[in-house]
Amino acid sequence: MGAGSDGTSVNEQLSVNDEMVSPISESEEFIRKEEMFAYFTFFWQGIGSLFPWNAFITSSYYFRTRFCNTPYEHNFENYFTVPFTMFQTSGLAIVLQYGSYFELQDMTLYPLVCFAIIFVLMSYFVVLGVDENVLFVFTLFFTFLCGVACAIMEGGVFVLAAKF
Repeated sequence: MGAGSDGTSVNEQLSVNDEMVSPISESEEFIRKEEMFAYFTFFWQGIGSLFPWNAFITSSYYFRTRFCNTPYEHNFENYFTVPFTMFQTSGLAIVLQYGSYFELQDMTLYPLVCFAIIFVLMSYFVVLGVDENVLFVFTLFFTFLCGVACAIMEGGVFVLAAKF
């Protein structure tokens, strides 16, 4: 066995180091669990804030089929991108400026309700079989609403993160 610089053996050094390590207290364990809860909460909220956009973009086969033989057949993603990102970015700037006037529960609950209503209506359009131009206009409007709702929800996530 090798000796340490002070003449002690490696086993003696380990035992000395083991004695210096204190067990985790209950309060430290609670703090670690709280940090993990916060991490997973923000992880799932981040995924949730991406969901509305992904729901529109990953349905491209549906929209391509619905917009077949229309001017939107090959470029509808561009039309969907503009209102969503434009209103999400400007909405986020507004929420960051005036978000202190709203409750945290309102900033997280109302956007989720808005998403639910939008996706119920979009599902209804699948069954209803409306005209392609009407579907296109409503989908643009819904992407606009999703962008605003995402901005509000992300503002709520920022407020929640600031509390940690």
